[in-house]
Amino acid sequence: MKKGLVFILVLVMVMGCASMVYGAQDSIIQAGNTMVTKAASSNSMIDLCGSLIQNLGNGDVYIQGYTQSFNKVDTIKVKVYLQKLTITGWTNVDSWTKTETNDDYAEKYLVENVETGYYYRVRSYHTVIDNGVTEYTDTMTNDILIY
Repeated sequence: MKKGLVFILVLVMVMGCASMVYGAQDSIIQAGNTMVTKAASSNSMIDLCGSLIQNLGNGDVYIQGYTQSFNKVDTIKVKVYLQKLTITGWTNVDSWTKTETNDDYAEKYLVENVETGYYYRVRSYHTVIDNGVTEYTDTMTNDILIY
């Protein structure tokens, strides 16, 4: 539960840095930031999950993905991809994974320096495994220009 509180505090700090504009039903878009969250569907083990990318300037981007379940589960995981738009389409720049056992929360966040002048987005894959049952979904941010 402490991890959930840390995430909420980080989220509040990030949201406080820019004015919010509401976009699609499950997303919040900020100036220089893009975040998407997905709430649980019925009979779901995944409670909340999401992806975030924020332009910090000078080519630095804040990247985050998280998965939260209703209860502690055998395995909870998030795999986060940083993607770049090139002339051939979206390509994976790098990826990172965070896996927790006997927990209800997994989160991966970092700051990465990228080549400026391109559009980037974050796509996360969320997985929960409990008692031999696997549930997964994905989230993806809107793209933002990094300058």
